[in-house]
Amino acid sequence: MIRPLVVLAAVVLSAAYVGIPDGWERRTTADIEAQLPSGYEDWGYISQFDVPIFDAAAATGQVVGRTRRGQRLPVRPAATKRACVGEERKGQWLESPNGYICSASGIVVGRSAASLVPRFRPVDPDKPLPFNYVKVTEAGVWRHDRPSIAARARVESQTKAFFLAVDQRVSEGGADWIRTVKGEYVLARFTRRVSPPTLRGVDLAGRREPIAFVVGQEPMVPVFCRRDGAAAKCGTTPRFTPFRPAGRVRVGGRSFVRDSSGRLHPQERVRVARMTRRPATVPSGARWVHFDLDEQTFVAYEGSSPRYASLISSGAKGYETPVGLYRTQRKYLTKTMRGPDDKHGRYRVEEIPWVLYYDGNYAVHGAYWHSSFGNVRSHGCTNVSPVDAQWLFRWDEASVPSGWHANTDVESGLYFYFTRSESA
Repeated sequence: MIRPLVVLAAVVLSAAYVGIPDGWERRTTADIEAQLPSGYEDWGYISQFDVPIFDAAAATGQVVGRTRRGQRLPVRPAATKRACVGEERKGQWLESPNGYICSASGIVVGRSAASLVPRFRPVDPDKPLPFNYVKVTEAGVWRHDRPSIAARARVESQTKAFFLAVDQRVSEGGADWIRTVKGEYVLARFTRRVSPPTLRGVDLAGRREPIAFVVGQEPMVPVFCRRDGAAAKCGTTPRFTPFRPAGRVRVGGRSFVRDSSGRLHPQERVRVARMTRRPATVPSGARWVHFDLDEQTFVAYEGSSPRYASLISSGAKGYETPVGLYRTQRKYLTKTMRGPDDKHGRYRVEEIPWVLYYDGNYAVHGAYWHSSFGNVRSHGCTNVSPVDAQWLFRWDEASVPSGWHANTDVESGLYFYFTRSESA
């Protein structure tokens, strides 16, 4: 029984739910009941935006994961009498199947919630882009705690390198507002919807032949044909089109990469993913990914067998991505990132999807705000398309348990091998 712990939680609940946790609401047509694991009689409904999960029911415990408002976890009283502190309040430790949570950290305990559903849009793990996103188009835009310009303003955007994850669009006071996933409001007229990148990698099915990708700033990239000893434009191809390179040729003083049909692609518009050997320190059957920082490509391997290839955008000048062999340390379904920027002063990008940290703040993650793959661009992280990021996230054998938003103590993740020509 968990009755003594309920008194310490943020809201006192009974089987009928006397109160509704923040971030949840009733919908009589919805039914989210599920089978509790053996040994558990209660659900813990997360009412705070971000809640830590510990490896032990103790103040000295290590944070091994995080959960989010709108998630729920099976819980029961931990086998300890030690109190815990969350949000400057005391509570008791609750045990979940993969860790421990403080009852005062934004968790409400109850048994029956057939009509209780998240009020905010949760991460959709089946979509490469778990949310819709907008870009703030002007500097000096405020985020409000309610859809009203008279409401308390939280933070002013001093930069155009500012992207928001959208929960929903609302109309209030004669104006349209964007409500963010975190629950803040921005006037919709200062935002523009972000179109997701179209890049999708190639399933190699064990083949070791090089694979090339067409890159460019425009959606359609010109291709050329040889005519009378010269290269003449003879059509276009969609940006990011993959092809099997059939050699390099020089026509009219210009270098091209020829495809199997004889068409010519300007060498500066082509990136080639070549196969490489497994590093000696990577176990023979392990999953690993080679990132070629010269060509701005990656190839994923299982042992020595290539599985998947695509383009990347690694760190730009002054923010170079480090070379070396690393391993996944932390996994986030989504993560908001911010920091200094030479052009804009600061940047803030909300709910970046499929984040795999491997060395401090360096990560491989999805990028929804640009289509510059095949060229350096980032502040040190390795940007891949959302589709490719989701593929890598799922292929990484380290799990994010059900009900968690992040696994921050990965023990057996992917190997990441970053090279440049001088380091290969």
